[in-house]
Amino acid sequence: MKINFTRSVVAFLFVFSCHSLLAQNTITGVINDEANEAPMSFASVGIPILGIGTTSELDGTYQINNIPDGTYQLVVSYTGYVEQSVAFTVANNQTLEINVVLSSGVVLETVEVSAQAIGQRAAINQQINSNTIVNVISKEKLQELPDQNAAEAIGRLPGVAIQRDGGEGQKVVVRGLSPRFSSVTINGERMPSTDGEDRSVDLSMISPDMLAGVELFKALTPDMDADAIGGTVNFAIRKADDNWAGDARLLHGYNSHEDRFGLWRTSFSLSNRFGKANKFGALVTGNFQRADRSSDLLNAEYAFGGINAEGDFITQLVDLNLGDRQEIRDRYGAGATLDYQLKNGSILANTMWGRTERDELRRRRRYRPSNSYQEYDLRDRQLNTNLISNSLTGEHRFGTFDVRWRASHSVSTQKRLFPYPCDSEKRQP
Repeated sequence: MKINFTRSVVAFLFVFSCHSLLAQNTITGVINDEANEAPMSFASVGIPILGIGTTSELDGTYQINNIPDGTYQLVVSYTGYVEQSVAFTVANNQTLEINVVLSSGVVLETVEVSAQAIGQRAAINQQINSNTIVNVISKEKLQELPDQNAAEAIGRLPGVAIQRDGGEGQKVVVRGLSPRFSSVTINGERMPSTDGEDRSVDLSMISPDMLAGVELFKALTPDMDADAIGGTVNFAIRKADDNWAGDARLLHGYNSHEDRFGLWRTSFSLSNRFGKANKFGALVTGNFQRADRSSDLLNAEYAFGGINAEGDFITQLVDLNLGDRQEIRDRYGAGATLDYQLKNGSILANTMWGRTERDELRRRRRYRPSNSYQEYDLRDRQLNTNLISNSLTGEHRFGTFDVRWRASHSVSTQKRLFPYPCDSEKRQP
């Protein structure tokens, strides 16, 4: 009798375990803002009693898989909003849709004096919920900052320095490591190097107006490339807004060094969603910038020449450099993003093109009093850099399985044109 009882218990546990393994349910939905009905990115969504959860995507959608049969509480929270709790019941491999609307509000448990732009709320939530060290700049913050390019915007983050050329930020130094030790991606796809000497990327070719945000990862996770010991900079591309939406910006500048007008910076974007339930979205962007990066050079080197009869120190001029650099930089950029929302996932296609044209004329005169001669240097060159990045990605959900695939193609070219080779001449006094 005892043996039969034990067998019955084992059989019951086996059947119950099999039933639990087979009965894995799924809940999906969208998190929206009550004030403007906009989707909320990186909201925390979880089932506390089961210890499982996730964060909402950029379009506000979320999905939690492998939920056993039963009745639970779904808890949704977001910085600056009132936490929501929704009861639900699932059974028999059910897929249940639960949409949640959050209202803005603050619970005053501790008084803290702070100020934060509304556009950064999603960025803060992403940083809090990330499993690695990450800093995020939102689209709203990018448009608010008076930065000329993406490198200037990233340079505002902690632990990041900027390498400049002609006063313009071009490359980022993460944790003190050279730019060649950091990787740059667009929607997770690696960008090719734009430098002929190393694998660093010129970020000045990327306009902040075409981005949905910037993510800076300072620590690697297993799903990232292991060759980026400095960090990873990921640019999130904008998607189309509901209904027709567009914006245009036009800025004019003046350079007092060369007394030059006609320095423009302009960008535009146009987007819309089509079809039933706005499943298909299309976005096109474009930008142009002309900047004057001219400068003068005055560099002197001195040496100790002894002490004269009066006891004063004698200072001797060893080296003197005088330079005049005139440079115009023209930048062109364009991008297109197409996305389609499927019943069980989405497909996203993106293409981006950027071009930088540098026209430089440099004159330099160098005095070497110790060797009694002078050097004259003249350089006239053009440097053209092109960058093209294409990607096609998809995400699909089949019951308890998530399938993600991607294909990409990126290429960069750099051409140096020297109408007049660099000439040096020595002249005796």
